[in-house]
Amino acid sequence: MEITQQPLDDCMVVVVDGQLTADAAGEFKRILSQIVSEHKQLVLDLERMNYIDSTGLGALIYLFQLASDCGGSLKLAALQAKPRIVFEITRSYKILDIYDSVDAARAGRR
Repeated sequence: MEITQQPLDDCMVVVVDGQLTADAAGEFKRILSQIVSEHKQLVLDLERMNYIDSTGLGALIYLFQLASDCGGSLKLAALQAKPRIVFEITRSYKILDIYDSVDAARAGRR
């Protein structure tokens, strides 16, 4: 998994490329926790994330709560079909803010 940051106006866009699994979740949480502490508004661009397991989903929920606790927000954008199945099965779409695109996430439009 590869993580890149792109500042965009009032938020930080974080691009996740690859698989968010148990193997990568610890490093993902470490990197994103640092970004959350530095930026109030985050958008995760998941267009290139091709797989997520339950540990990866747990990491996203942890970061969502961390951002909320810090007075910020964490929004997910461009979630692809295969990973989306995990969100539907677990109903985590009810907890996390998921948008069709980065622009929609920044604007708060579903």
